Amino acid sequence: MSLGAVALEQPQLNKRRVDEIVQDDRRVTVNTIARTLEIGQSAVQEKIEILGYKKVLDRYVQRY
Repeated sequence: MSLGAVALEQPQLNKRRVDEIVQDDRRVTVNTIARTLEIGQSAVQEKIEILGYKKVLDRYVQRY
């Protein structure tokens, strides 16, 4: 596998991992996810928005 292929797979892996973390603990913070995955907070926020979550009373819920 080339370095370019790894770079393309990483965002998808991180998106899945963000989803797993949020599903496990709906009160988790962006900062905690960023530290856990060792990625930037803006990247975490972007993935949360792509996954369709929004913060409601300190919990992430799916948008409908």
